Amino acid sequence: MTDQADTIHRDADLSVNTEYFYRVWVYDTSGNSTASNETSGTTAYDAPPSPVTLEDPADVTGTGMTLSWELSPALDFGWYRLYRSESPTVDQATTLAHETPDRDAVSFVDSALSPNITYYYRVYVVDSWGIGVGSNIVHAMTLNTGSPTCGISRSQAWLPAGSAFQFSAVDCGDDVTPVAELQVRWNFGDGTPWTSYSTTKTTSHVYAARGAYWVQVEISDGTYTYTTKAPVVAGEVVQVGDDSFNMGSPPGTTSWPDQEPLRSVHIDQFYIDTFEVTNAEYAAFLSDGNPTHYWISQDIVDNADGTYAPVSGFEDRPIANVSWYSADAYCAWAGKRLPTEAEWEYAARGPSAGPNYDFPWGNGLPSSITPDPANFAMLIGNSVDVESYANGVTAWDAGKAIYQMAGNVAEWVHDYYDPDYYQWANTNGDNDNPTGPMSSPYPPDDPAYRVTRGGDFTSSDDPLRVLYRSFADPWLRTDAIGFRCVIGTLP
Repeated sequence: MTDQADTIHRDADLSVNTEYFYRVWVYDTSGNSTASNETSGTTAYDAPPSPVTLEDPADVTGTGMTLSWELSPALDFGWYRLYRSESPTVDQATTLAHETPDRDAVSFVDSALSPNITYYYRVYVVDSWGIGVGSNIVHAMTLNTGSPTCGISRSQAWLPAGSAFQFSAVDCGDDVTPVAELQVRWNFGDGTPWTSYSTTKTTSHVYAARGAYWVQVEISDGTYTYTTKAPVVAGEVVQVGDDSFNMGSPPGTTSWPDQEPLRSVHIDQFYIDTFEVTNAEYAAFLSDGNPTHYWISQDIVDNADGTYAPVSGFEDRPIANVSWYSADAYCAWAGKRLPTEAEWEYAARGPSAGPNYDFPWGNGLPSSITPDPANFAMLIGNSVDVESYANGVTAWDAGKAIYQMAGNVAEWVHDYYDPDYYQWANTNGDNDNPTGPMSSPYPPDDPAYRVTRGGDFTSSDDPLRVLYRSFADPWLRTDAIGFRCVIGTLP
């Protein structure tokens, strides 16, 4: 009982989690009473809800991950509240990522994330009175949203076998990872194993044997990898020159006046390819982003992905069906050039201190030598590998030799063709590293011919002679003309 002014009462000593019902009676002085309406309330638990266990994030992507936890047993369950932070401290003051009053909803896909960031989570079970208890803290790093990319830079597209190519991974990156943290590893395409991953983006490699190789770099950001490749050519060259020699022939000694007169020509030192350029080497040139008009169909396969490959079994055949312009472009890509006519003849003859034979191998006609010193006269009917006919080489000092300067395929050289050039050069003293006439003196409707040298697999004896001159339309493509390159100084 209480007086009229006392309208509040606190009921104590109740049991927990029990519903109680209440009604108020008002009495007058005579003892009459009237009851109020009835109301009720349930007492709360005397302890906060039990925590649940949050599992490690699953289905992690670049922008999302899935969080799951066990079902809460709290009898006065109110909500699940999932909190997120970018630091290991996660509480109810950090970002509220998700809230649900559904006790059975024990997972959530957080899809509003940024790539390559570590996120920390804690789920709170909150009772109907707002008391919350946090779970354990879990974390995971989102992935990058895209693969890294990288390119390859080379010191040279061509170097002599035994020299060190320098390679760099360039223009590397992905959407978030600092370039310095990206890791690369290399494969050089010669049977050596992949290198180990490293953040160093440069390397070097020596190719022991002549050939065309694909160097590959694989870049990793820890999530994705990306591989790209680039071709290189390791070649063989012979050092010649810094010498004077007799070029051409004395008047009246041959049936070809364009080879007259005999004159002394000086040639600076240079390096000439030991072998004719091969299908494999030319395919490397095409695969390095060179225009498709340099491509020829014979013996080279278009892979339809920007790369080219020699037909199987034809890798070491000399490239043919290439115009003079294509040959010139390949040599420039390799850091070299086509030989001048004088350089070619000097290299084919051998050193001036030597015998200066009519043919690369000597003075004997090819038909008089066994085994055959050259691929000519349709003995086979097509070109053969560039290392064939070892007994027909131009022999130089210290075991150096230049292969197939006669037969197999004829070879484009730098010079325009003018039948009167030798006479003009002799008269005008153009005998010091001559590069030939300035143009080919034919009517405008005729092609400006370029010189070819060495004969081919269809030739008779005479075109195999080291002094023999021939010529062709520079746009001509035939299976009987290829080329080799020269360079003044090695890189």
